Amino acid sequence: MRPDCSNVALTNRISKKSRLIPRVLSARLGVCLALCVLFISLCGPSTGSGLGAVEPKGSGSSSDQTSPGTASGTPSAADTSKPLQEALDRELGITNSPPKGTNAPVQLILAPRPLLEPVNTNNLEDVLSRELKRLATAERRERMVPGSLTNSIAQTNATAQTNGPVFDVKGYELTGNTLLPPDVPPLVLQPYIVTNATFATIRQALADLQKVYSDRGFKTVIVNLPQQTLSNGIVKIQVVEGTVSEINVVGNHHFSSNNVMRALPSLHTNMILNSYLVQSELDRANANQDRQIYPQIEPGADPGTTDLRLQVKDRFPLHTKIELNNQNSPGTPDLRLNGSAVYDNLWQLEHSVGVQYSFSPEDYKTGKQWSFYDEPLVANYSTFYRMPLGNPSSVAEVVAQNVGNFGYDEATRRFNLPPPSGQPELNVYASRSTIDTGVESLLNKLILDTGTNSLRRQDFQQELTVNNDLGSRLTLPLWSRGDFHSTISGGLDYKEYQLSSYKTNIFTLQTIEVDNINGQTQYITNRSTNFSAVPTTIRPLNYVPLSLHLDAGLRDSLGNTAFGLGLSVNSWFSGTVSNLHNVIGSSRASGYWAIVTPSLSRDFVLYTNWTLSTRLDGQLSSEPLPSNEQFGAGGVASVRGYHEGESFGDDGYHAGVELKTPAHVVGFVNAKQGLSIRGSVYMDYARVFVIDPPHSTPLWSTGFGAVASVGARWEARFLFSVPLISTVMTPRDELYFNFAISAQF
Repeated sequence: MRPDCSNVALTNRISKKSRLIPRVLSARLGVCLALCVLFISLCGPSTGSGLGAVEPKGSGSSSDQTSPGTASGTPSAADTSKPLQEALDRELGITNSPPKGTNAPVQLILAPRPLLEPVNTNNLEDVLSRELKRLATAERRERMVPGSLTNSIAQTNATAQTNGPVFDVKGYELTGNTLLPPDVPPLVLQPYIVTNATFATIRQALADLQKVYSDRGFKTVIVNLPQQTLSNGIVKIQVVEGTVSEINVVGNHHFSSNNVMRALPSLHTNMILNSYLVQSELDRANANQDRQIYPQIEPGADPGTTDLRLQVKDRFPLHTKIELNNQNSPGTPDLRLNGSAVYDNLWQLEHSVGVQYSFSPEDYKTGKQWSFYDEPLVANYSTFYRMPLGNPSSVAEVVAQNVGNFGYDEATRRFNLPPPSGQPELNVYASRSTIDTGVESLLNKLILDTGTNSLRRQDFQQELTVNNDLGSRLTLPLWSRGDFHSTISGGLDYKEYQLSSYKTNIFTLQTIEVDNINGQTQYITNRSTNFSAVPTTIRPLNYVPLSLHLDAGLRDSLGNTAFGLGLSVNSWFSGTVSNLHNVIGSSRASGYWAIVTPSLSRDFVLYTNWTLSTRLDGQLSSEPLPSNEQFGAGGVASVRGYHEGESFGDDGYHAGVELKTPAHVVGFVNAKQGLSIRGSVYMDYARVFVIDPPHSTPLWSTGFGAVASVGARWEARFLFSVPLISTVMTPRDELYFNFAISAQF
């Protein structure tokens, strides 16, 4: 049987290894002691004054003497601290005096402790932990100052090619830093603690530290070298954190200096400017197209201070707009003339007030009971007052650029507020609309015809609708971060609705008699007309709905997304339930309805600035609604190719897609104003649903359009649409033309 020798061999190996352990430990201990002595001799305390920055390499102590003219051309250290100091001053441009006082914070930065001990099974975990920490530090340094390690290596490699002095840099002493965390300066400066430093090495170290301040937004911080001697290898770095000593507002004419300073609430004297914070407030303040602020940083009267000059370019904050279009509702005149005006800086607090008036210039109401502004067959007008809450901010640019896009909407029969300004605000508004359909023929029917006798019935109707609305909205900004923003608004409305119907039935009886006079046959026609007036019906309804609306928007690299969700609940109505049923036309209405209105839109920015716009919106109600609260379909803002608000329903939805071309400048009206044109193709679809009696009406169209503009003042819009579904008012496949010509000042 073969003996097992494995245990014997293992015992012999262990015995030999155990005899080697003391020898290995002794050798390693000797190496460690030698390295420690060398490290202490290099980093030990200097006998100089303590103000030295760098030490010439290979020069020994300051008292050693070496022969002149070494091979590298490096001057000796003996009696050369003054020439080297002068060279360092010239090379690095040192002009600042040492920091005054003794309160400036001082941080000493030395090289990290090297890995001296050998690796074995006992300390492997500690060594790996330190190595991972070192790698994490290097990675953080690279993120903070990209290329810092490459820069330090490049400076080291360039040493062999320089004829200038070469120094030992054993550390850096940083004075005056209060902005950077204590662990940040070592990350920046440790790569430049080298034994063969040059002027370029120190210059690069200062540049990297300056970049760290700049990347954090501290543009007024200056990193430099104070006057110092060269003795112990510790480089002194001075940080001057410049504060704002004075803020001057100049160039403003229509906005006061207090108004400008309120727009930038973080600015004050004795602060250290942070460009990121200031720029964020500046972007918000400059959203006001009437007031543009341009900051300029200038040297202050005292060392280490700066003056901030706010150059303002402003204009009178009154904007007006006038527009002629043919956006008409069914049964009303074709043309509309709209005018609006907005003033955006009441009381120097950026409160806004606006008025709007729209009417049909072709036909006017009959009777003397109307005021001159109510005399057109269609007339609506409104006003609003916007009061920012808290620190005032700019009114959004979209409000000033679209001063006509607020007020009573004839298609939806509701008041539209200007877009929110992005801060807490309170809006109070009022609107009134009077629409007279004129005399309309409802029926023309031949009831009886015997050849000699006939009876014809004609029904004529005239309806007058009056809508009054008084309401308020409180708007609050919600969570915003980066390119995402959201707001919530809510408020009450007091609405008055009254429909007056005047109807007349006309009966015409015609008889034909045959008579023979003097041998000639003659036909004698007798006609009698009977007017039967139907009693006037007046259906009034007052109610108070409570509204809540959430809006959110997101901008990304591909375009913009907007989302909205509204809720309206009616809390009270006037009159009896039977009157409510007559107004609404349904016995299923309780008067306490709830309405949900979601919306979603997305704009895709395509190649070469083409834009693809998609939109989806709708309404869902709990019961039959009065016509003012129904969902309207048709019109320029809905399904193009139909009249404004051609179909209404308690529920409904609308979807649209449009492809827009980039704007092309095709000519110049004068030396400064170009004529630009932008085209589009589109398709729209909508369907409305009536709860009682249940039925639905679809609308569908396609077409193309163009927008021509001259500067920012003149604009013309043209739409050529083809309805794809017939309605009572609009035939299918017949070209429908819309236009709008506007001027803004």
